[in-house]
Amino acid sequence: MKNILILLTLILSINIYADVDIVANQEALPLIGISYKANNLNKNFKKSLNFYLNMIQYFKVLPENLSKNIKDGEKIVDIKFSEWRDLKVEYLFKVTLKEEKNKLKVKVLIYSPIEEKKIWGKEYSDYKTNIHELAAFIANDIYGFISGKKNGIFLTKISYAKKVRGKKQIFIMNIDESKKQPITKNRAINMLPSWAGRHKILFTSYLRGNTDLYMRNLSTGKLLSISSRRGLNTGGVLSPDGKTIALTLSKDGNSEIYLINSKTGKIVKRLTKNLALDTSPSWSPDGKQIAFVSNRGGNPHIYIMNSDGTEQKRITFQGNYNQTPKWSPKGDRILFTARDERNKFDIFYIDLSDENKIVRLTQDNGNNEEPSWSPDGEFIVFLSTRSGRHQIYIMDKDGNKTIRVTHDKGRYYTPRWSPWRKK
Repeated sequence: MKNILILLTLILSINIYADVDIVANQEALPLIGISYKANNLNKNFKKSLNFYLNMIQYFKVLPENLSKNIKDGEKIVDIKFSEWRDLKVEYLFKVTLKEEKNKLKVKVLIYSPIEEKKIWGKEYSDYKTNIHELAAFIANDIYGFISGKKNGIFLTKISYAKKVRGKKQIFIMNIDESKKQPITKNRAINMLPSWAGRHKILFTSYLRGNTDLYMRNLSTGKLLSISSRRGLNTGGVLSPDGKTIALTLSKDGNSEIYLINSKTGKIVKRLTKNLALDTSPSWSPDGKQIAFVSNRGGNPHIYIMNSDGTEQKRITFQGNYNQTPKWSPKGDRILFTARDERNKFDIFYIDLSDENKIVRLTQDNGNNEEPSWSPDGEFIVFLSTRSGRHQIYIMDKDGNKTIRVTHDKGRYYTPRWSPWRKK
């Protein structure tokens, strides 16, 4: 009888996500060419701007080596439009840089090689110490021009955990990997960072020997202990209205989801109560619901409930190991990581607008885990082992375009995208 049960389990586990295909956009993206002119080309600025332009999902960037022999002049009559057309370029970006004392001046012009005319242009100036932010600011403007959307996300940041001398520490960085900044510098294990507004980060740490929840104020550097109850104090996420934090506590011997006051840390309400493990809360953008993980059905699956703990229901029924739900800023999707039929981890989303249909975003590229939404819901940051190590990547919301962010030998954990930032 025992062997029969094992066989049935194996049969049920086969092809658990084999019928869930990647739904990718098959349309060819417009090709853009980029031409730089400078009295002293700032390589860091060029690297940042190129990263942001390669990240934009509405076009594909022509490799620089394919256009290196085109000798354009500055005036429109001296631009070799026919040569750019031969390369199938639909938009030509002309970027002119001038360094003057401690400032960098940039002029960006966009031309149509097909119509042989300028279609957009703007000039910028900032201190050399802000070149990464300047590149992000320009990318936001270009993104707005191309997409018609008011706000780009290139001035936002990413938090993450990374091993340093055998211990996990919390860091933040610009989304192009520049300006990495440590948030913790202790000898403990620190993990699970989560943004609590623009200038604060929640994280769990063994700083005092227990898995306690802390909040770091990035403006003042002040560290505040939020929850230090016996056992687990993990996965803290701030509610959209900023009043409460949803987290996992095991103070009574079992992992359950609670709400605590974001200022005092006092328990507001216990949301789950059963013998199963309930973890990984994620707020809906309106604050009315919470997605979470529970194994009350035998294996970890994604559930949702009202923010007062009522109407708890399971929403994934495929697979046998689903985790890390992340509700989209638009409220229409829930990202999650699942172990598929090949025993690999990949990223999927639940389409709440289409009868909870499951859509696959990654496949055949190592393990892909820990997704997190950009504040506009257009991009996803995640971990992948496709390069051989756990590195940070960004893809657009439909998985059509992916770009690698980090490039060192370290092992990264749990990247999380910051809220909006303005220059």
